[in-house]
Amino acid sequence: MSNEIPPSASNPLDSVNEVQTQSSNTLIVIADEEQQQLIKKRKLTSRAWEHFTKKTVKGQVKAECRHYKKLLGGETWGRCSCNSNVNCDPLKLGPDNGGQPCKYHSVISEFTANGTTSRPSSATRDNPYEVRRIFTMGLPFSGHHAGQILFGLDDGYLYFMMGDSGSQGDPCNISQNKKSLLGKIMRLDIDNIASAGEITELDLWGNYSIPRDNPSLGDKDMQPGIWALGFRNPWRCSFDS
Repeated sequence: MSNEIPPSASNPLDSVNEVQTQSSNTLIVIADEEQQQLIKKRKLTSRAWEHFTKKTVKGQVKAECRHYKKLLGGETWGRCSCNSNVNCDPLKLGPDNGGQPCKYHSVISEFTANGTTSRPSSATRDNPYEVRRIFTMGLPFSGHHAGQILFGLDDGYLYFMMGDSGSQGDPCNISQNKKSLLGKIMRLDIDNIASAGEITELDLWGNYSIPRDNPSLGDKDMQPGIWALGFRNPWRCSFDS
């Protein structure tokens, strides 16, 4: 199936192939306004794949932050789906003066779908319970959040696009700062979680580990999760087959 999105889809930003198979007529469409939409046979279904207005995480209800919360990317791998979004803490809302650390957060979360191993195409929505919080990081500005995630075609690692989250012209030159993850493409191993010692030693930010062939691994002046640097707002990327 070609990634053709019907006109009825609301504010589509990206599309994701169906969980666990590439051969069916199903697409998950990443849409604005905090939702993913399920498309079967080029027709929009009547219900959203998942809606992010409220989410139950580890027994706690996470209330919607109406001021700013957007789903920016998604990808499927094996039996799980991963989403990236930017949200804010409603207790820290205020005028966006371009300098409020951790007012916004970039988040990668893992969810499972409700299909079966034998019939993955039967999945109609994600399980609302977050399986794992893979990555969370505070963001200082309200724009340039990028947020796309991809899985490598050959290595299976997660590639995460991070914008510089900066003001006009990137005045802090943060995308060139090797100690910052902003303005970078990250490459993470989410199948193997680093040990407590590695998390401390490598200054990691979540439930993942660093691939041993990452170019930044071993460079003490550079965050080990960085795959490439110097980006303003890497919005839509793809792998050549």
